[in-house]
Amino acid sequence: MAQTIFYDYVKFDFLLYKHSKTHSKSLTNFTSHAHAGHEILYVVEGTPTCGYEGNSIHLKPGDLLIIPPGLYHFLQVAPGDTYERINLVIFQNKFNGNVNLNKVLLLFDKHKILQRQLEELAYYYEHCNEENREEIFEIKTRELIFTINHLIPHDNNLQDSTEHTSLKGVLQYINANIRKNITVLDISNNCFLSEGHIFHLFKEKLNTTPMHYIKTKKMLLAQSLISSTNKKEAITAIAQDLGYNDYSVFYRNYVSFFNRKPSDDLQKD
Repeated sequence: MAQTIFYDYVKFDFLLYKHSKTHSKSLTNFTSHAHAGHEILYVVEGTPTCGYEGNSIHLKPGDLLIIPPGLYHFLQVAPGDTYERINLVIFQNKFNGNVNLNKVLLLFDKHKILQRQLEELAYYYEHCNEENREEIFEIKTRELIFTINHLIPHDNNLQDSTEHTSLKGVLQYINANIRKNITVLDISNNCFLSEGHIFHLFKEKLNTTPMHYIKTKKMLLAQSLISSTNKKEAITAIAQDLGYNDYSVFYRNYVSFFNRKPSDDLQKD
């Protein structure tokens, strides 16, 4: 059974977690998900495959993947593979302005500098007292991002080469109409695919269902819109704008997804 250690640092705009070394006896699919911030995924050991929005990339030890906000992705570990990774999610844009952050970026940590810096983050979080933790964590994270910025070549964007043309069309339709109350039937009628085929595409390529994908995209957009205002009354309008005519449904979905109330994410005065 995979063991993941979470270092919850959302309070300071970071979320650090470490998936400890695991030997996979069978094909392992980690839950499909998306984040509101940039995710840094570092492969310590193993050769997992990362699937994202219908694309896939095979990773190796020393690879560092930067996944932009809102991008639906999951990891797959092959049978017999020994696997370990470190992740850091950053909820504020602290990267080089010349880098295209709307695309997945791949780096290779030849000298394991990034691995050492990520492991230091985990170490300091565990061993620092509460008084000094925030300051040290901020400094160490800035060091890590400084290193990443200097390692990223400007032409290192992975191309959007969605492997399945039908799925690409479906994802484009959903993201163009995400503010509407989209159903699988709507997708079927507009993309000229059967509902059964759409479910099959999402299961095979994204390891999820169409409605879970849509819900995730709506929730991330809702959080982004809510965090840009300090007016509590705007939350109801945002919910309606995203196709939620019943606010109680929106509220339950938001709390279930983020484990906090929509009002908790309002912009602070």
